[in-house]
Amino acid sequence: MHSETTIRIFIAEDEPIILNNIAKKASKAGAWVEIAGLVESGSEALSGLSASPADILITDIEMPGMNGLELIRTVRELYPQMKIVILSGYSNFEYARTALRYGVNDYLLKPVAQETLTELLTKLGKEIAQEKSRDRRDILSMALNGSIAASDFPASLTEGCFYLMSLTLGNYAGNYALHYGTPEISEEYLKLWDRFQLADCLDGFSDLTHAWLIDEAYPLCKFAILHSTKGQLSVGRLRLAMEQYCSRKFSAYPYLLLAYPRPITCHEIWDTAKKLRQTALELSRPFARDACLSDEIADKRNAAFAEITQATGVMKNLSPTALLPYAERTTGEFLDKAYPSQLLLKFVSEVFTCVEAAFMADSSLCRNAAASVYGGFYSCPDKEAFLKMFTDQLQRLLTENSTSLGSDNLCEKITGYIQAHYCSRLSLNDISEHFGYTSSYINRIFKKELGISPLQYITDLKIKKAKELLRVEQPMDIQDIAAAIGYEDARYFSRVFKSETGTTPSAFSSARQDAFSSAKESD
Repeated sequence: MHSETTIRIFIAEDEPIILNNIAKKASKAGAWVEIAGLVESGSEALSGLSASPADILITDIEMPGMNGLELIRTVRELYPQMKIVILSGYSNFEYARTALRYGVNDYLLKPVAQETLTELLTKLGKEIAQEKSRDRRDILSMALNGSIAASDFPASLTEGCFYLMSLTLGNYAGNYALHYGTPEISEEYLKLWDRFQLADCLDGFSDLTHAWLIDEAYPLCKFAILHSTKGQLSVGRLRLAMEQYCSRKFSAYPYLLLAYPRPITCHEIWDTAKKLRQTALELSRPFARDACLSDEIADKRNAAFAEITQATGVMKNLSPTALLPYAERTTGEFLDKAYPSQLLLKFVSEVFTCVEAAFMADSSLCRNAAASVYGGFYSCPDKEAFLKMFTDQLQRLLTENSTSLGSDNLCEKITGYIQAHYCSRLSLNDISEHFGYTSSYINRIFKKELGISPLQYITDLKIKKAKELLRVEQPMDIQDIAAAIGYEDARYFSRVFKSETGTTPSAFSSARQDAFSSAKESD
């Protein structure tokens, strides 16, 4: 990349021979030096500077009329950014001290050697180039955000053409990243920018005049703005150079490099930046390392939107038992299909909304769980890590950290469900899947509220029903009773019955029949 910065020097010296000698030596410092004016007095210098702006003023101290110190004081007020060098034949400390008070950049004694002047101008030239680059950078930053009028652009930025590229590190999803990702961005990701040197990336492009990497609101997004005053360049070649550089520097991290497909003028920067930001949202895919032109919008986006909309509708009508498996499975399918990040997180957002409604969960807990998923999304290394983070938040929300139903109300619902289904082969896993809570959580709240485990509660109901069937005048066969209360094995039923009552089903039935016969004979 070519860096082109001309430094304009204005020289004031009342002795013509010395004036011309200084001008010649300044010109020999480098091709980047341009003599803006040569005058023999302070008053002429002020007039000349207003007509022919300069970056550096070299002035003698002793001149007729307005002397050098008066000139310096006035120039510093009128042109605060101008570099000033005093040239004098007097090695007088008072001159130097007064000059320093006015903000002089250096103080040289006549006669000045070529090497000394070249060294000084080179140093000041680098400072001026950096300052101009910062100034242009600030102007372009404002242009990216639409906060500067076209008429306020300096002439140096109205010439030639610009090339815009956006670069985003990590998984990007627009407002989800801005609202939830920013506070949690790790130092590891922020330090990735230290690896990226735009000048190195574009070193082979001699027709580029300047290049800037400018911050966006989201710390992992930046704009690369390239400027050329030497004719149009191939956008495809620029994009390829950037892509190859990014693939080396960010080999283990997702990123999206997006290049606008044609050169633009400075007045198009704002509108072009808006288009790139929007397209980045449409193209950004999770765990991908993509580089493309901004007109390469994937055709499958519309299909992805339709499928995610349909899946959201299905999810809203599912029972609590089916909701979580469906949400986890469908999210995994969307990841496999590499659907855009923004659409993926929109679906995740809908999942937490449905969970809140289906389980009457606390809304603030649901929002916090969702925010944790959004905030960690940008740095997930792969889809497996994201799915684990997502499912962990759902399980945590619906178990230990959930206050959705309250333990007493939840116990009431579970006991009602057990009473309706205990005669079937009901297990603790069946209950867990139906209510969306882990087995350990259901066990814990059941013991807390009723003093027994859910399995013991099921067993008690089965034994109670068995006793009822054994008490009738013509009791059922033991095998039929076992089947009626959910035991396939009559022998196992007998063992459980004896363990719970201290007697076998047959002995219990015989005792009840003897009591029944005695009561009948008494009548």
